[in-house]
Amino acid sequence: MLKNILEIFFTTILGKVFGFLKVVLLIQFFGTNALTDSLIIIISIYWFWSKIVIYSLFSVSLIPSLSKVKNEENEALLALKTVQSVNFITILFFGIFVFFSKWVIRAFAPIDDSLFLEKSNELFLIMSPLLFLIPTTEVFTILNQYKRRMKVASINLTIWNIIQLVSIIMVFKLIKDEDKLILFFGLATVLGYTITSIIQIYYSKVLRFVKVIEIFKISIPETKRIIKENYLFFIASLLTQLNLYIDNYFISSLDSGSVSKYNIIVKIPELAQSLLISAITVVFFNKIAEYDKEIKKIFYNFSILLIPVILIVFLLSNFIGVDFLYLIYNKSAFQGIDGIRIKNILNVIVVNIFFTIGASLLVKAYIVKNKKRFLLVGSAISVLVNILANYYLITSEGIYGIAIATLIATYIFYSILISYYFKFNRYKILGLILGFVLILKFLEI
Repeated sequence: MLKNILEIFFTTILGKVFGFLKVVLLIQFFGTNALTDSLIIIISIYWFWSKIVIYSLFSVSLIPSLSKVKNEENEALLALKTVQSVNFITILFFGIFVFFSKWVIRAFAPIDDSLFLEKSNELFLIMSPLLFLIPTTEVFTILNQYKRRMKVASINLTIWNIIQLVSIIMVFKLIKDEDKLILFFGLATVLGYTITSIIQIYYSKVLRFVKVIEIFKISIPETKRIIKENYLFFIASLLTQLNLYIDNYFISSLDSGSVSKYNIIVKIPELAQSLLISAITVVFFNKIAEYDKEIKKIFYNFSILLIPVILIVFLLSNFIGVDFLYLIYNKSAFQGIDGIRIKNILNVIVVNIFFTIGASLLVKAYIVKNKKRFLLVGSAISVLVNILANYYLITSEGIYGIAIATLIATYIFYSILISYYFKFNRYKILGLILGFVLILKFLEI
């Protein structure tokens, strides 16, 4: 178990480092403004397509299904059917994205800046091929993860970020025209996904059993079957991940550049979070799908493993986080936000990492046990709490209020999931409440 976690962790870390460097150079070269806001928002929209629509509606049931299949050919064909089921939805969404792009963008970020709207729309359309490339990459990556081809399955992020990083450097150093950033960044992203699609398809060995053309076919019956099976989890995931877009929505109501400022502050703790989630949840999902009678024991083992890691990240962030941000971004990038406020935001987000990962593991347990209805209830409560917390905190606390709202919503979601799944009695539930009070006290909120 630990071997697989470390293998994914160290394979993924290179991609995360390049991703972090990409954001650093983006801000260093182009500042925090409407242009950089547009890149962040459009990337988040396609991330929404990947993680919410593709993963939660189609791919999420793939690993439990694969665990019931022992033949390599049938495993490959199962993945192929999943891709064919997605293709029909992809065509529908492609039409929506192309013809109603401005409305989609405004739904994610109510920014009235004319430069933001112009650049966002341009990048949105350039990156539209991702609607087709993301599903093939996602589905066959899951198959490779299940077959424990961890290095291959973890290489995607490295390729995407290296190519995007090169495009940013090219525009700044060679072309020297920031108006070209959108074009080159968008094309680089499409190229990166094309390469990873080819890699994941090749190593999945699906082409041993079918012709390439089969990947592009449509299966409406399979689409209906998978949607019927996964729609509750899709709605639950949609509600849960809406928290990210709720945050961006409220941040967008502040001054221009606020989206970029908040994202570069939380980038360091989120780098640690994404590394841990990438490594831990994949291994956890595979393990509980195979040993579904031992979920409680496996969950607690993974949780205990997390505690010292989060403690180390917290200490590093608390003592050197602000200085590190000033070093790599320059203090001028945080105009209007003092060091104490930045430190407070970092501390809140780092503590939130533990509960975010814990909730992610519990979601996988709910999937394996097919407890999707309660997952939907928990997600709805989390979103409602996040909206209310953002609404009441953003006026007085600004982007610090966003961080606090995120922690409150995540902790409540985690508490709901763990107390229901493991049938907590009233004393354990009281312990969760007291624990949250102590966390708020510790963070001086």
